Amino acid sequence: MNNKAGIVILTENHLLKEKLVNKIRSNDHYEIIATFNDGGICEDYLATHTCDLLVIDLILRSEEHTSEL
Repeated sequence: MNNKAGIVILTENHLLKEKLVNKIRSNDHYEIIATFNDGGICEDYLATHTCDLLVIDLILRSEEHTSEL
């Protein structure tokens, strides 16, 4: 039986994501289920999957600005 809390991470900041993943992986009570850099894709994923904890970077680019890139 898996007693680890499953975590999904949403951030566009690659350095922040790397640090979070490394910190979480060093703790036996947690596991990374998925990581995303796009809020829409993360939302689609969560519509069909569950997690115990969602870590969201509050500074995400809006969709109207990402379409211009």
